[in-house]
Amino acid sequence: MAAKNPIDEVRLPLVLTPDPFIYLLGGALAFIFWQPMIVTIALGNLGWKMFAFSFGMTAGLFLLIHGCRIVIDEKGLAYKRLFVWSRFLPYEQMGRLRIEVGRNRSKPIYRLVIIPLTQSLEPLTINIKLFSRKRLSLLMKIVSAKAPTAHLDEQCGQMKERVMPSLFSDEKEMRFRSKIVNFFLKER
Repeated sequence: MAAKNPIDEVRLPLVLTPDPFIYLLGGALAFIFWQPMIVTIALGNLGWKMFAFSFGMTAGLFLLIHGCRIVIDEKGLAYKRLFVWSRFLPYEQMGRLRIEVGRNRSKPIYRLVIIPLTQSLEPLTINIKLFSRKRLSLLMKIVSAKAPTAHLDEQCGQMKERVMPSLFSDEKEMRFRSKIVNFFLKER
């Protein structure tokens, strides 16, 4: 009896949305925008302009998070962002996939870079920090199955097993983690 391929059970098109934990983290970061409002209330003033600023910044942050999508269909992969142009790359144009970690101009810290076979096309850069391990693992499995010309680097191969890249060290080699870090790194 042949082993069952998990990709066969996936119905395309598939839309990958940001992880719910990212919204929670965004809410915690949005608290920074409300600090001036809290100070003005503590001083006895209720500034509607300050309220509008705080609310607008919070809403903008959540819109940026909510606007990111990865759409996987039968023909290729699309990365959609709210305020920036969306990009689509067909499977037959995918040459190499690699994970890059670290700061590089205005690119995200954790990114999947898909380099096309044709030099005239620009590489597709996807911010992978917004998405869950489970979804990124599924993405790697689908791309490796559907893109015959794509070569996945070692970290992309590890991502199929839900091992994410790290800024500090290889996740498999980390020996000690606190309970809080384990909670945030658990499979979602």
